[in-house]
Order: sequence, then structure tokens, then C-alpha cells
Amino acid sequence: MSTAAVLVWPDGQWRLLRFDDQPMLLSAVFVSSTGRMSAGVEAWQAAAGAGEGLFVPSPSRRIRDDVISGGGVTTTGLEVAAEPLRRVAEMVGQIVGGPVADVRLVVPATWGPRRSMLLRQAAHRAGLPAVAVVPAPVAVADLMVAAGAVVPVGGHVAVCDLGGGVEATVLLRRADGFEVVSVRDDAEGGGLRLDEQLAVSLNGHTPPSMGTQVWWQVVAAARSAKEQLSTQPVVTVSLPPPHPPVVLTGQQVQAQASPLWEQAAQLTVEAVEAANLQPAELSAVFLTGGGAAALQAAQVVEQMVGRPVDVVPDPQFAAVRGAARAVGPPAGAAGWWPVMPRLPDLPVRRLLGVLVPAVASAALFVEFLMVKARHPGQFVRPVGNDEPDMPNLVLTWGQLGVASLLALLACLCGAAVLGAVLPANAGLPRAASSDAVRMGGGLVVAAVLGWCVAALYGVGASVYLAAPLGSFLRWAMLCTLPLALVAACTGVVAAVRGRSPAVGWHNWLRFPILSVVPAAVGMLLLAVVYGYMAADTGPADTVQRTGGFLIGVGAGLALVGPLVYRLVVVPPLAAVTMAIVDIHTSGILAAIYAAAVTCWWLQRLWQLLFHPDPWTSHA
Repeated sequence: MSTAAVLVWPDGQWRLLRFDDQPMLLSAVFVSSTGRMSAGVEAWQAAAGAGEGLFVPSPSRRIRDDVISGGGVTTTGLEVAAEPLRRVAEMVGQIVGGPVADVRLVVPATWGPRRSMLLRQAAHRAGLPAVAVVPAPVAVADLMVAAGAVVPVGGHVAVCDLGGGVEATVLLRRADGFEVVSVRDDAEGGGLRLDEQLAVSLNGHTPPSMGTQVWWQVVAAARSAKEQLSTQPVVTVSLPPPHPPVVLTGQQVQAQASPLWEQAAQLTVEAVEAANLQPAELSAVFLTGGGAAALQAAQVVEQMVGRPVDVVPDPQFAAVRGAARAVGPPAGAAGWWPVMPRLPDLPVRRLLGVLVPAVASAALFVEFLMVKARHPGQFVRPVGNDEPDMPNLVLTWGQLGVASLLALLACLCGAAVLGAVLPANAGLPRAASSDAVRMGGGLVVAAVLGWCVAALYGVGASVYLAAPLGSFLRWAMLCTLPLALVAACTGVVAAVRGRSPAVGWHNWLRFPILSVVPAAVGMLLLAVVYGYMAADTGPADTVQRTGGFLIGVGAGLALVGPLVYRLVVVPPLAAVTMAIVDIHTSGILAAIYAAAVTCWWLQRLWQLLFHPDPWTSHA
């Protein structure tokens, strides 16, 4: 059993969510001896491990059970059914940034009011708002009609669902939608039974003879091999020791699946008869579910029903798409990746992500150049430069460093826009995700562009202030070099690996812009002190200390994300920067903030290289 989820925006754009590097979440749940629950691939891995616990491969089938026991663990069907939904709720929260307005859950047509009510309760426990329950065949029929299938009002359609179980339904189209007329099902006759049959054929043993843990290992191997055979003629299946690997072919899977397809076809015939109809009276027969992707399945159903069968597009996701009204191509179709929503629906925080550092950078750079207007006819002498031909005025170097850094940061925050104009998979393996290639290329372009802007800052300041180029160029470019290199490496690794974050690029690369404001304001306060206030006075010292404190706050907010960690890191770091602030240490303060920003990007590169779990191969 698997769980699919689709997220639809108000303008009609939709996105299929991915879990554990797959387009669907394996609904299996494992409850450890400590009571901790896990779903998806983690649950299967835990079931195959050595620890004690309870493994439930199909939680929705156990939702009515008041008590579920095993492996020294006792829980309820409601709690187990809520865990996969909790994973979905967490994923949606990360992408949207808050609750969604409308939640619809797809259920089999055979579910009655009690099971539907229990599912709503499970969704509530998972953190989802009030939900509507939609029968799966109704959702499929709605999707097909929206896609152009002709079903007149008063006409009937049959929907055969080859999912985790098998369900055949006849629907009547009324003016306000589809109504279930008859249904026949076998909840144990679908994908899970096929996985178990393949596991027995691979290992030659039944569950009691091989032990629970080994059994689930073999079932997981069989399921994975079955999925690989959809694109490969032959696969080698690794079995738990001491059993040797086994070669599995598509013909073997077909031989195991043929009786299930015949049963599905027979259930469809029975559903049509129960509706007092003949196959010729049906407007259409739709085949959906994961098993519908097999060409032989459609042939068997078509032969037994006695009329043409239409396999719905993306049959695994048709029901959830129909319930969500996700009609048309997804957001990444036809080589176009809408890296940002259309302007009316563009979240303000995404605009601020580019505008805040860009405006702060411009303000700092302009203020940096104002030193010439405040002291006409004088030369600028950068701190630490004792060359005799540069007398008179000391320059607060930290301004140029932070201005250059923020310019680079603004470019990186707009990397998605840059990536949108790049080719999807130029020169890279076809397996590479177009999202990852575009975003990776956008990051590289943004890093180069931002570093060039920093160089222009150095050149422009040198020319405008009539100072030697070398010093200004070194300060502007060296302050931004580590960040540019790390961001470029992140882009290269993402593009080459073809991997995209499950939470979406915008969320994963959402730099804490809140750190930019105190850092920029703090540096501007230092400029005010050194440019407009009398030195060695009480007010000047207060403003100077405040500026140093704010720079430390900005560095701390960039360095760590969780509130608890910020409460630990920000105060001492701000105290240190406030203590060392001085006209001669403005460059050190700029370096501290640059190091914090670079560390934030290093965390992203580290996750991409060594923590694959939150990543997907988003197609």
C-alpha cells in the first residue's frame, strides 16, 4: 500500500509530492519498542532490522482495530493510520509554510461512514485541518472527464482499480457529479498479494518458516524488483544471507500477476452485472491503480469485459489528482520549470529574499562612497595601510565587505530565476532531474554574477575615491570568495547528481533574511559614528557598541536556525562583537558575518553530499 499526495495552488498549478526518493510514500508503519512510529522506507528498513517492534504494512486496513499488538508493542489502528498522514502534513507544511485551505482524502468506494469518520480523526491527529473524503473511482472519473473523456449525463462508466487491493465500480454521471451504483472488491487481491507471492517464489519459503524479519526483507526486495522491472527486462534480487541473489524476469512477474488481473476483470464484470447493465451500455471503462501500467493487465480486462478499456494517464496518481482537481500538466512538464509562481501569487517572503539584501547592499555601498562628499579634497587611507602617498582619512572598511557580501547573497537568493532560463539537461545524464540541473546551473551563475558585482564594487570604490585599486579589490573579492565557492560547489553537485530537495528548492535554499537586517543596520551605525559623530564621546560609543551588537546578532541568526539554538548562540556572539567593535576592527566584524553566511551555505552542501534522505530525484 502507498500514499500519494498532490499540492494544488490557487492558479491551478500542481505538484506531486515525493517521499523517500519516490513519488509515493510507502504507507507501512513500524512501531518500535519505545513507541516511536516511522512510515515509508524507514518503516520497511526497521521491520527488516534486528530490533523488536510492530510492523503494519497496510495501516488503512487496520484503522478499525481498537488494539494492534505484536513484537512487544500495543497500539491502535487510528494511531497507525495517522502516521503516513503525519508525514504528508509535515511535507506540506514545509512547502507551503502553513496549513492548506482544503484537504481531500481518497478512499475506496467500499468504505462506509464509520471508516471515513475514523480516517478524518486520523487526519486530525496528523495535523491536517477538516478534510473531505472522496471515493477513489469518483475522483478518477472526474479527472478523465476534465481531461476530455466523453461521458454524458445519465451515462455509466466502470472503473477498475488495480492498487494495493482490487476494486471494480460502476458509476452513474449525474448533473452534479458521479454516483456509485455498484462495487465489487478484494482488499487482499492487489499489489501487496503480488509482492508476497513474488517473495515466496524468490525464497521458496512461507512467512512462518523464514521468520518475520527475514520475511519482510524478502517482501521489500520483491517489491523493489517488481518496480525495476517496469523499465528493465531482468533484475538481480539480493536476498538476506545465506540465500544467494536470484534473477527475476518480467515474464515471471507477469505469470504471478496474471491471476490477479483475471480476478480484477471478473470483479469488473460482476460490478457491471450488479448495476443491471451490459458492457455495451457503458460510456467507458477506465483502468487505474499501480497495476494498470502493465500492458497485459489492460488486455486481460478488455478481453473479459468485452469492450475497449482506457488506461488513465499516470494511473498510480489518477485518483489523488482527480480529488484535488489537478488537471493538465504538472509544474515541471514540457521542459519548463516554473521556479517561481506567477506574480499575483508570489509570496512576499520570496520577493524580500532578493530585495532585502539587494537594498541593504546598495545602501551600504552608497554610504561607503559618501566619505568623499563629507571630506572633499582628501585622500582615503584604508585601515592598516601606512603608505606615505595616502594620508588624511581612515576608511571604515567593513562597509565595503558587507556590501559586497550582501550583493552576492541577493544574487544567490535569485538563483531560481536565473536557473529558469537555462537548458534543462544539457550535457548531463538523462536521469538527472531538470529541476536540479536548472537550479544547480542557477546557483553557479548567481555565484559568478555576485562575485563580479563584488569586483565592480571594489573597482568603483577605488575609482570614485581616487585610491589604489589593489587594496579595494582584495577586500571586496576576498570577503565574498568563500561564499561564492561554496554556493558554486552546491550548484555543481546538485546538477551532477540530479537531486532536488523534497521540500522544494525555494524552501531548502531560503536563507534567513532576518539576519541581513541587523547586520546591515549595525554596519550603517558604525558608518554614522565614524563619519558624522565626534569620536570619544558617550553617544558615539553607545551607537558604536549598538552597531557591533547588531552585527553579532545578524551573524548568529545566519549561523543557526532553530530558536533554541539561537538563544544559545546569538547572545554570546553579539556580546563578543560589541566588545571588539572599533574603527580598526570593522573588517573583522565583516569577516565574522561573512563566515556565518558561508557556514549556512556549507550546511546545505553538507546535506546534499552526505544526507540523501531529504532529497529526491524530482522528474
